Amino acid sequence: MRIMKSLFSRFRKDEHGTITMEFAIVAPLLIATIIIGFELFDAFKSNSRAAKATYTIADILSRQVEIDDTYASELHLVLDALLPWLNEGKTLRITSIVFEENDPNDDQDDEYVVSWSKHSDENNAMNINFELTGSMLTQQEYVDILPTIADGDSIILVETTVPH
Repeated sequence: MRIMKSLFSRFRKDEHGTITMEFAIVAPLLIATIIIGFELFDAFKSNSRAAKATYTIADILSRQVEIDDTYASELHLVLDALLPWLNEGKTLRITSIVFEENDPNDDQDDEYVVSWSKHSDENNAMNINFELTGSMLTQQEYVDILPTIADGDSIILVETTVPH
């Protein structure tokens, strides 16, 4: 028993390798923190670039009188040019939304109505399945972003999706 006590006492007082053990405990946390930092920076950078591309396309659209399927497809090419490092997964949806104010005597609420919607994907194909519908405008994500506009006025909503 005495031998065990002396061995345990000597082991407890021995400080060889403590820095190595501290490093073994802290190193994975440090490496994970660095990797997470790089990944978050890349995500914010991608988000910022996608937002700037969307703003650019919205600015181009604001200067147009007519927009047809061909023009919308060409805008997808603009998106490709603005985000060249993303090879696939980019989509573009352009929607014209009109605000219609209902009669105050009616029980119906005022509503946003989709005038038209055009959607293109990475193959630059216009896809009717992903067009915005009027029922989608009641979802919270659209209620939060649509501005208050006068009766009969319209807005153009430009949405892009890019993978990260």
